[in-house]
Amino acid sequence: MRVFISYAQEDRPQAEHLKQRLLDLGHAPWSDSGLHGGQAWWDEILNRIRESDALLLLISPAFLASQACLLERQYATLLGKHLVPVMVAPVPHHVLPSELAPLQIVDYVQASEASAYAFARAAATIQPAQQLPHPLPPPPPVPLSYLNGLRDRIARPTLTMDDQLSIVEQLGRGTQAEDSEERRAARELLEMFCRRTDLYESASRRAHEHLVRGPIPQPPPQQLAMAGPPVARPATGTSTTVKVLAWIGAAFIALIVLIWLMMPTEPVCYFDTAVGAYVCS
Repeated sequence: MRVFISYAQEDRPQAEHLKQRLLDLGHAPWSDSGLHGGQAWWDEILNRIRESDALLLLISPAFLASQACLLERQYATLLGKHLVPVMVAPVPHHVLPSELAPLQIVDYVQASEASAYAFARAAATIQPAQQLPHPLPPPPPVPLSYLNGLRDRIARPTLTMDDQLSIVEQLGRGTQAEDSEERRAARELLEMFCRRTDLYESASRRAHEHLVRGPIPQPPPQQLAMAGPPVARPATGTSTTVKVLAWIGAAFIALIVLIWLMMPTEPVCYFDTAVGAYVCS
């Protein structure tokens, strides 16, 4: 059977491993490992989905965050394709998309003999695809289309300072996106932008800052699910500070009193008429 492998870039090693297993089982798998971004890349993806009998979905936190994987899955569902979900990294069941939650998911987080048998049984359920619907559903747009527009702007012969700063700020936000494909593409475009020889100093500096900073680490879904709503805690920082300051103030006052008590006092003298002389005490 013709099997389209849908996966996030972080899961490429697992994709290549399962691709080989499908070949060993007599299937004809296909993945986009040899393609690059852009409209031609996306047209080839959609064509392969239409020609496939089933989609192998490599579920992971990166897969769920990928816009391209979402569009592939939605288009395949509209075409009536058989979905074979395989979990390659831990994801809590209750955070799965509604179209995947009812399906039997093969646990392949740890490659083992048991997981290999489970994967083989799932692959054996793949049947030839039904006839495509007529008319075909509208194809989804190229994912990350705003980055494609930025690529065209970067390729222009000349760019004003405002153009350069605008491009850098949009790409900088892209490098912090949750979608791994978007982060990767934005970083590649920033590197492409930095190779221009007509950059203004401020735009060049900001672009390199974004490249050095890197992406913001994203917590895995299981941690997000277990975290729950924030718990209100008493603000102990302020009361602790007040107590420390009070102790310091009390110690300072005690020190002043002690110094005052230890200081020698000058004698007080007066003329005593009874004895006819000055008396000091």
